[in-house]
Amino acid sequence: MRGSAVLPNLYTLIYGGNVETKLAMARRLFSRYGREIERDQQISPGIAALLRLQQGLSRQMLTMGLDVICCRCAQKTDGGCCSEAIAAETDVAQLLLNMLAGVLVACRQHDGVSCPYLGENGCIFLFKPLFCLNYICPDIAGRSQEAELGILERLTGGLLQAQTGIESLLLDFFAGRAPELGEEGLISRLCSGTLP
Repeated sequence: MRGSAVLPNLYTLIYGGNVETKLAMARRLFSRYGREIERDQQISPGIAALLRLQQGLSRQMLTMGLDVICCRCAQKTDGGCCSEAIAAETDVAQLLLNMLAGVLVACRQHDGVSCPYLGENGCIFLFKPLFCLNYICPDIAGRSQEAELGILERLTGGLLQAQTGIESLLLDFFAGRAPELGEEGLISRLCSGTLP
């Protein structure tokens, strides 16, 4: 159960900060709680279900040739829609979900323009921020048939809905581990960086 005193700090922990702060926090939480989360009776099966949904979406994207279209666009000097500003849309829960799924989450480039999470083959994430999954650029729309786009949107919606559900479970997980003692609480110490 989420206590009202815990929520503001928890939301700051999960959604606040810049790219580097969020990545550092996700690593800290993964290091401290990764094994416990992997054994959680709700989160673990949820991540397995997310992976199946992601694989279905990935197959559809490959069928539509989005791997080529998106990688070509991301390699532009400005990163296309994969910009540093979009990287700021990541949150700690989404980074943590990727880590729990086995993704080595790290900033791959630091040009100040492109998304730092772009690798040689495009986005390194299995579970992407809302904007990244929801946005269908004019190039994709112009090259795709209506039926293909309908399948893509259905699969994307299913993944986003499931991802939101698992993020909610992660919030409950961390809220349940935060003592109600304010400044000495776990979440306060994590937010301040005083917890290893």
